[in-house]
Parts: sequence; structure tokens; C-alpha cells
Amino acid sequence: MGRIIVPAGLWLLFVSPASAALVTLTGKVTDQNGAGVFGVTINFVDSCTGVTAGAINNVTSSTGSFQATVNAGIYDLEISPPAGSLFTAQRIRSYDLTSSKTLATVVLPFGIIVSGHVTDSAGVAVADVYVHFFPPGSNERFFTVRDKTDPAGNYSVVVPTIACGLYDVKYGPPLGTRYLALTRPSVPIAGNTTLATVALATGILVTGTVNNSAGAGHPVINVNMDVVDAVTGADLDLSHDRTDATGTYTIAVPPGTYLIDVKPEKCNLLVAQESAPVTVSADTTLPGFILAAGVLVKGLVTDTRGTPVADANTNYFHTDPVTNKLVQILTWDDHSDATGAYSAVIPGNDTYTIDYFPPFTVGCPPVVQRLAAVRLAGVAINNNPLPLPTVQFPDGFLVTGRNVTVTGAPIVNVDLSFFVAGSTTNKVFVGHHHTDSAGAFSVVVVPGSYDIRFDPGTTNLAAKRLFGVSVSGDRNLGSLLLEQGFQVSGQVTDSAGSPVSGADLNFFDVYTGIKSETVHDNTDVNGNYSVVVPPRTYNVNFIPPAGVPLATVRVPNVVITASRSGFNAVLPDAFAVSGFVRNSSGQALPSVDLNFYLSGTTTRQIVSRDNTDTTGFYSVFVPPGTYDIVFTPPVTLTGLEMARVDGVVAQGDVTLPDVILGQALTPGLASIAPSSGPSSGGTAVTILGSNFQLGATVTLGGLNLLNVSVVNSGQINALAPACPVGSQGAVVDLAVSNIGAGSAVLPSAFTFTPAPVPIDITVTRGSSSIVLSWPSTGQASYTVYRSTSARQFGQLQFLAITTATSFTDVGADGDGTTYFYRVE
Repeated sequence: MGRIIVPAGLWLLFVSPASAALVTLTGKVTDQNGAGVFGVTINFVDSCTGVTAGAINNVTSSTGSFQATVNAGIYDLEISPPAGSLFTAQRIRSYDLTSSKTLATVVLPFGIIVSGHVTDSAGVAVADVYVHFFPPGSNERFFTVRDKTDPAGNYSVVVPTIACGLYDVKYGPPLGTRYLALTRPSVPIAGNTTLATVALATGILVTGTVNNSAGAGHPVINVNMDVVDAVTGADLDLSHDRTDATGTYTIAVPPGTYLIDVKPEKCNLLVAQESAPVTVSADTTLPGFILAAGVLVKGLVTDTRGTPVADANTNYFHTDPVTNKLVQILTWDDHSDATGAYSAVIPGNDTYTIDYFPPFTVGCPPVVQRLAAVRLAGVAINNNPLPLPTVQFPDGFLVTGRNVTVTGAPIVNVDLSFFVAGSTTNKVFVGHHHTDSAGAFSVVVVPGSYDIRFDPGTTNLAAKRLFGVSVSGDRNLGSLLLEQGFQVSGQVTDSAGSPVSGADLNFFDVYTGIKSETVHDNTDVNGNYSVVVPPRTYNVNFIPPAGVPLATVRVPNVVITASRSGFNAVLPDAFAVSGFVRNSSGQALPSVDLNFYLSGTTTRQIVSRDNTDTTGFYSVFVPPGTYDIVFTPPVTLTGLEMARVDGVVAQGDVTLPDVILGQALTPGLASIAPSSGPSSGGTAVTILGSNFQLGATVTLGGLNLLNVSVVNSGQINALAPACPVGSQGAVVDLAVSNIGAGSAVLPSAFTFTPAPVPIDITVTRGSSSIVLSWPSTGQASYTVYRSTSARQFGQLQFLAITTATSFTDVGADGDGTTYFYRVE
């Protein structure tokens, strides 16, 4: 919308002293050598209404001096050099002229001349198109004057120079026409330049009104109207997108489905508003917008050294009383200025979460600013809020990388979440956490150790989590593969058929035990869920919400090589087994892990929330039955042994006596028999020694033994692992370790003898899978191992025992990892 100009004489004649006082602004305009510039006009534009006020004596003399008289107010000062000069224009935002003042000397540097031509799609010249110039990616333009096309469609504008020589150039067609605005990004302009001709397309007109909520509603002038693509979230280029004195707007857009953002100037103390999606295919008059009253919140942002941070963005959220989730309040012009000051209008009498985002880059060429974002929760805002406490952005480091598919294609808009390492709930607030069009990400975080989740937000790519990423300087994670994903959906109910809301799903790789990253993996109010997982063979756990007396259910060996629906689960009723775990001194033991086994067997009952809390208390829901329970202390509590409680009958809620974890003892080793076996593994061995305790681990040459059974404190029975030793065999050490204590080693205790002459394995590729096949050797079964190393095969790489002469490793050809296989 063009400025509304009131002639100076009429302005001063019609305004009485009772309604507005007259003030003077004294100042001087010079060139870069300090010489006064003659004929510079100083315009006073009301910062709230956008109306240009009448003024007298607002043109500089031959010395560059002026002493303008104008009504008191808050103004944007527009300093316009005389026509035909190469001086650049300047604008000073929100200048407080409520009393007479002297302005600091304004220095006008020389600029460059940018020319060009604007037509319609038929090549006919379009007059009165404004041409504005922005630093790349910025919403704040360089202030220019005489920047519209003439009747022949030509323009010639004096533009400030910028170090990088790049400009976003916006073409805004005249008000009331159907021409669409157009922006050409990052146009190189190194000096006086004639740009390529621009042809403007046409669209359809959208019109409407904006009023406040006072009484019957009053028109709101100078409201900024934005149009957002409802699908992509991209802002449309608009021209003359402000309401006039009647609160009316008219904007030209292409056909589409949009969100209409209504953004009043903050001086009105009205809350911005966003429409529901609206589809327009022809000229449309929208229902009127009614804006509610709000309050002005303001504050300062700095770094930890107290230096103001300009262009920091602020976002405001309140809690929806129905969903209990954070909902963003639409605000605008909410970035900090050069002094670090920011402000925004939001509803009063509420409690907010406020996010502060420092600019990622500053300047042109852009320089990365390593400041971390800040979130403040529980900020109470009344109807007359005081300035908020100053927010300081901490220094951080860059975590960079790129997300790609298995073919190397970039993945756009992947959402990165940072968690304190080892936690799934302690999320760290960060800014700028999405990949760009090249799949690249650059996130600033404070020093620490993090688990990083990558969520592509699609149904054909699976999420991923990196564990234990240490950040003590800039970290480049390289190219990170996100695998092909398949959608799995279904419903979770209880035994009566009622839906279970808030149930959690976990997908564990059958072979590695690694949990796949599944985002939004909880059931809704109807018990329904939908997750995306990579192709694998899974054990799937269905976990009831905390405190609900339902049992956890595991569905084993679920092969996912395509999308699957109707994967339902029924959670049976359960009873709580509860109690406390302490040491021999009676102190509570936190984080002790409980494992439940069907009594007298090694069959494990899958449970959830099976660790003690900070008071040593546990309460675990299990289906009716009789159980043996094993209590394992965390590695952080050294010197404690495991404990076992057998024969716990759960036919109702059960409270057990306190479980005491005794002292962990260092084991002793005497012998292993037999002392040799084939490198293919499977040799049954008996280990004799002392101080063997429940949960002891046994290794030969660093490889874990299988089926370890602590018979008593002096004997362990187990099976030797496979050990690839070639044709010479190998002599290895035996080691036994007790939980919470040291290890005992028996040197050169066992000899692996060479395996039979090897046969070839044929490897073929399936759909995201690896298929192994081999000729029959006449043996009853075959054991399949996998490793990421050509030599290290042991218990952790065990895949399967099969009677067939082939095996399919589901998902192994799609995760970007190189595998080695061995069949015994």
C-alpha cells in the first residue's frame, strides 16, 4: 500500500494544540567527506499507521542542515536524497519524537545504479511496479526511493552496496491489478547493472476486511497480510499487502489452498491471527477478521558477554486446555533490533513457553554465529507485563552433516532432535534443526554428549538415532543414511476389547537386539497406531501406559519387508509385583533392573518399567503366574552382586519383602574341561573355581561363551563359542567376571582346533536383504554368524541356527553397513 500523505499546511491547520503538540527535529545530512548535502527530504511516517505526516522545513539547506516541525509522535524517518544524485536513501525505524530533539548527523554514502524493465506475460510494459532490494534471505529491505517503473516499464534505482554483491530483488505490481509479485533470490550485482527483463504473471484477487473487537468493531489500518501455502508452508510473494483506512485489503495470488495470516502493527495491541485453510480458484471475498486485544511483552537478548544480539527470533506458546499441548501464538515483527531489544503482542493473563533463536548467520558473505537457542518455560504474563529478564545465548559448537538415501539422494526437511546421552525423554532445545534442500544440517549445541534422532517425517523412510555423540568442538557427522521404511499400523486393546490409549510400541532387531527408532509410536484414544520401520525381523513389544494394570506383550520374529496393516495386540490383565531393593546397610538402591522368568525355567516374561526408582522402589505388572525374579544392580553401583527371588506367585497384587543385594566377590579360576574344542564352537565345558556369583560372564579369547549357567560358587557350565582361527588353531585365555567385581584370568586355558575345510557361501541380494546359500555338508543344522569385521565373530554376531542350506538376513542390504558372514 502506498503512503498516505497529508499536505503540511493542512496538517498543521487542522490539528489543535489539545490533540497534538508540535515538535522540532534538528539535524544535518552530509556525504562521507563531511560536506553537507543540499535538497535532502526528511519524511515522517507514522510507525503505527503508515501515514506520512505533514511537516515544514523538512528539506536540507545548502549546508545540509534542517529544522523540521511536525506533530509529536513515533515515526519512521525516511531520508531521501535529491533526484539525480548517487546518494543512497536511509530509514530510521520507530524514532521517538514525542519531544523536540536533535538527530545525530546522517551520513549518506554513494550507491550503485540498478536498472531494468518489467512487462506482463505478453511483453507489454507494466508501470508503477516497485523494485525493492534485500540482503540475501532477509525480510528487512534496503530503503530506496524513486524505485518504481515508469510508464514504459523501466526503472533505475540507487541501491546501497553490499560486501557479497548479492541481492534478493522483489518486484511488486501496482495496487488493484492482478499481477503477481515476484522475487528473484541472490541476484549478483557488483556495480552499476542492468538486470534481465522481468515478466509478471497474473493471478486472482482476494479481498477482505480487518476490524478490532472493541464494541461493534473498528477498522484496523496498516495490517500486514501474509499468505502461506497450506501444503508447503512457504510464504507467497505479495504486493501492497496492507489494509487501508477502512481496514480493507486486496491482494493477488495464484489459485491454491492457503493460510491467511493477519498481522497488525504492535502499537494497536491486537493479537495476530491465522485463518483455517482456504481454497481460492477465482476472485474471492473472505469473511472479515476480528482481532482480539493483547498485551506487549518485551525484553533484551545478549550473548554471555553481554553483547546485544540482533535479529534473534522469539516464538510464544501457551498450553491448550483441551489437548494439554503447547500451541504457538502467531506473532510478527518479533525479532530483536541492533540493541538486542525485542517485543511482541500476545494475549494477557496466561502462562507461556518462549523460544529464543539467535540468527544462525550474520552478514553477507554469511558468517556462522555459534550461539545456542534458549527456551524459557512457565513465563507468567499479566495484563500489564513488566519487561522480561534479559536472555543470554550460550556459546556452542556446530554439529553438521547430511542425510541421504541408500542411493545417495539428499533428504529434505529431516527433523533433528538432541537428547542428553542415555535418555529418551531429556530433550535439549536447539534451533535450526532441519535439513535443507541438499539434505545438509548445521545445528549449534552447547558442549556435551548427545543421542541424536533423525526423523524424516515420511512413510517411506525410517527414522534413525545416533548414540553418544560427544561435542567439545565442531563435529561433522558426514553423510548419514536413512533407510527405506515401511508403515506398520494396527490397534491395541485390552482383554475386554476396549482400546488402550497411550500404549507404547518398541521394535527390536531379533539378531542385534537394537531398538529401531520409531517416532510417534504411541496409540491414540482409539488404540490405533502407525509407525515406520526399516526392513528387519523384529521382536515387537506392546507396552501399556504407566500405572495401568495390563501386561506387556511381545510378538516375536515379525518379518517386515513391506507395509503391514492390522498388526493388532491384546494386552491381558496383570497384577503388580512391588517392593524395595537395598544394600546390606539398608540403603535404597536406584536403577536396579528386574527380570522375570517363568518359575523353574529360563523362559523370560517380557515386562516394562522394571527398574527401581530413586527410593529403591519397584512396581512391575505381570500376568497371573509364578515367577523367579533376578535383580541386577547398575554398573554405576559397584561392589554389589545380583539377587534372585524364586517362586513368586502373582494371582493378585504382591508386595515382596525388601530384597538385599550383597557384596560382589572377585572370582577365582582353577580349570576348564575339556581344554580344547573345534573352532566351530559348541563344545560343552565345565569351569571350576571359587566365588562364582549369579550373572557371571565367561569369555575365551574375548568371545562370550553361550548358555552360561552358574551351578554353584565353584562351578560354571557353558558352551564354547565359534572362533575363526584358520588352519593353525589358537590357544586363548579364559576369563570370568562377576557383576560389580573384578575378573579372574586363566592364561592359555583353551585350544581352538582348526575347523574342517571350508566351503563357499553364495551371497545374493534380495529386496533390501542379503540371501546366503551353501551346499549341504550332511550335518543336522547350521549356525549363521554376522560381523562388521572380517575376523571378529562371536556371540554378539550370532544370527540363527537353521536346518536349511540358506538364510535371509532381512534389511542387511539397505542399512549402508558392510557385513561379513560365517556359517558353521
